[in-house]
Amino acid sequence: LALLLAATILGVRLFTVLPSSSRQPRRRRSPDDKCPTALFLGSGGHTTELLLLLRSLDPQRYVSRSYYISSGDDFSRAKAIAFEQEWAGEKASAYTIVALPRARAVHQSWLSTPLSTILCFVACARRLVLPHLSRSRDPSIPAPPELILMNGPGTCVPLVAAVYVNRILSLPSPRLIYVESFARVKSLSLTARILRPFVDDFVVQW
Repeated sequence: LALLLAATILGVRLFTVLPSSSRQPRRRRSPDDKCPTALFLGSGGHTTELLLLLRSLDPQRYVSRSYYISSGDDFSRAKAIAFEQEWAGEKASAYTIVALPRARAVHQSWLSTPLSTILCFVACARRLVLPHLSRSRDPSIPAPPELILMNGPGTCVPLVAAVYVNRILSLPSPRLIYVESFARVKSLSLTARILRPFVDDFVVQW
């Protein structure tokens, strides 16, 4: 009975923090406000598309950039470094590259996927939840991002789940923007279908 009650309370709380249910007005930023930003680079075309999107933003406003990549994704790491050197140049703010465990590797068995997804979620929570819990004791701990941009890989699911831990606990949480891959012409990807109710802005390019 206690477990059922806890699940009910959690479900109600989750419903109240969904973008479709929340009625909190969006805070308007001044043109000079800085916005710590994170991007999830999903390798290959996903990485290329998201970096093209980032190119249209102001590097002096979207600062303290964190590039989340999957572990072993040397392609995205190299692309992020080259992009920062070319795009931001001498005006670049500090940026970091964070490797996260893969939620599911290519051709990975579905039987082992729950475990790898949990490990990925724990790594995401360490980046997005624990800093808010620790900053009250140590203000020198860097604040998590205020904006997360993503565009498709499955690792985005535990990343969003970690953000929702913050929202359920009424901790500060980043705004979530999901941009569906340009390659999805006729239908949404599985990740997009899962995350659509949970992100703050959902963009389809066709």
